[in-house]
Amino acid sequence: MKIGISQWQGRVSPVFDASNRLLLVDTENNQVTSRVEFKMIHDGPLSRAKHLVFLGIDTLICGAISSALAAAIVSSNIRIVAYTCGPVDKVLEAFLDDQLSNSKFLMPGCDKQRRYFNY
Repeated sequence: MKIGISQWQGRVSPVFDASNRLLLVDTENNQVTSRVEFKMIHDGPLSRAKHLVFLGIDTLICGAISSALAAAIVSSNIRIVAYTCGPVDKVLEAFLDDQLSNSKFLMPGCDKQRRYFNY
């Protein structure tokens, strides 16, 4: 599985639409096999979604995200785990251990019900 995590200074970026760094993590059997950082493209929702498809991402973990960008990403068959906060390494570990639903990884003031966007 390929996981993309928007990041800023070692933490999940608070707003994906404005994020300029993406950590791409390859996993196999819930173990990290590679990690590469990419610079994000800011040419609108469709271009950003196409960039994620080009990178082969299956799941995007991010902070807040606009509905237009979320729709473009989900229509590209990429699952989104939004409104996530915390240090990137801790968030990745929690995701791989199926513990990301813990409220300590949920952005303050956000509702768990609106957190997951699936195709």
